[in-house]
Amino acid sequence: MSPVATVAAGKPPACPHCKQALDLSGTPQSVDAAGLRKAIEASPVPVVVEFSTQKSDPVRHSAFMFTEVGRAHAGQALLLQLNLDDDGDAVGRYNIRARPTFVVFASGAERARQLGLPLPEDFTKWLDRQLEPIKQAEAAHG
Repeated sequence: MSPVATVAAGKPPACPHCKQALDLSGTPQSVDAAGLRKAIEASPVPVVVEFSTQKSDPVRHSAFMFTEVGRAHAGQALLLQLNLDDDGDAVGRYNIRARPTFVVFASGAERARQLGLPLPEDFTKWLDRQLEPIKQAEAAHG
């Protein structure tokens, strides 16, 4: 059974392990490598991850953009940020070739990635294109 199918109608999605409600407010949450792995494997909703560092101006701008676009997509996905300064192994594990890199995961698998810092309106369109088929699949199975 897909993790998406485990979401009960009318209830907020919850972590299958700890049973706590997931924060789908659209505000990105910092996560470490272990937390990211668990979220990707178990989240009943899409997971959108920003892989970045905290050392450059473009990356600081990406965090602001990710927060703004994320809030516009509240309720649709779990937004996470992994600081590559804290987990250098993630570069190889997730094949990160640019900073920032945004990756959409659903049902435990990578669905799409965006390299570099897009304009907010371009990122919004990209994210909409990624989330729409996932929502349609959920509706077909729900």
